[in-house]
Amino acid sequence: MDTDFRLSLIRNLDSVIQNSAKLKLEKVGETDFATAKSYLRKHAEVIPKLTDWTSLVIMRRNSVSKILSLDGDFRDVRSLAEFKWVERINQSTLLGPRASRPKWGREAFPDAGEATFGG
Repeated sequence: MDTDFRLSLIRNLDSVIQNSAKLKLEKVGETDFATAKSYLRKHAEVIPKLTDWTSLVIMRRNSVSKILSLDGDFRDVRSLAEFKWVERINQSTLLGPRASRPKWGREAFPDAGEATFGG
């Protein structure tokens, strides 16, 4: 997936999250963070990112099984018995035709580097 499209998708998702009355932002507590670090130490070969493990711990705490992510690590985590319940949704086509999406390139985000969402 090209960088311009990824940045556009990230920007659109951020806008939906920030403007939604139905989404609840969850805080990461000490226990959640410690649990995520423990999973990272045990399973770094499956998911090498603390932010992804933190997301999974928060999802489990809130009984959320689906995650919209471009990150394949959320698919790979299903190889672990305790995370078989995770369903990664990667259907960017649900966001409308590509031609109708605004384009934001490196000009708009010169310091963005390689962007990821959910990790």
